[in-house]
Amino acid sequence: MKLSTPNLPAAICLGNRSYALVKLGRLAASKGDDDKARSCFLMARRDAKRAREVCPEYLKAHRRYRAALSTLGDDDGAKAVDDEVGDFLVVNKEMSWNGPVLFAAGWIDHFDLMCVYQAARMQWAVELIKRTIRTGDGGGADEPPAVSTSASLVKFQKGQWLLFCVNWIDDAGERRSVEAFSLTATDHEHGDDLDLPPHGQASEASAARAGPVVAQTVDRLVACGLHVVSLTAGQGLVDRARAIERLLKQRPNTRNIIVIPAVATAASRRTVNGVF
Repeated sequence: MKLSTPNLPAAICLGNRSYALVKLGRLAASKGDDDKARSCFLMARRDAKRAREVCPEYLKAHRRYRAALSTLGDDDGAKAVDDEVGDFLVVNKEMSWNGPVLFAAGWIDHFDLMCVYQAARMQWAVELIKRTIRTGDGGGADEPPAVSTSASLVKFQKGQWLLFCVNWIDDAGERRSVEAFSLTATDHEHGDDLDLPPHGQASEASAARAGPVVAQTVDRLVACGLHVVSLTAGQGLVDRARAIERLLKQRPNTRNIIVIPAVATAASRRTVNGVF
């Protein structure tokens, strides 16, 4: 799911105008009218900058901004944008949604990641599950759709982040999953510790925060009308499965969830489906 915001049409218009202004500026420069050329380049930079602000996922806006900076002789600024675009393209190959990608490129801040992009991701996932899921063996319409979940600590931006996933069986009997229902920072450092055998090492901060983050995420699923049956504790959380289960059992909406430690994780260098 690559989120598309309502601001995309405005960003496209601004980006196109920036492109046209660059062309006009270059034409003016070729005729020796340097003042007009610079004025066009400045307006092009303004429009492209605004385009990437209103719709950060519109990649062409960043390229328009880079072109405008280049025409103004800002080579350092243009290179910085090149680096951002490069980071975006690399991370984009590994992610199933673009919130973390935009964050990694520096085009949105942590607030926008959590409150805009992640919120939209969760809403989209819940709607997808409800459209495709079985409602019980008897097909009872009153039975909440059942899902299984998993949580793992993953290295992102040099820190430790909790990756939460949701799995279910659809109406055709096929196993479906949202492999990144949410991604939440638990420690902005110690990412390399997740490579330690056998299953990655949670930092002190992650160990303290992982349980509450899991509980809050499960609460959200329950509030959306889903029945969470189980949770698999994956990388970095294998040895904390019992602690997470105790926490969930203290909460009325989650007390019946079974917490299972993963038998293998990315850190154990074994390939097992559904580890996360």
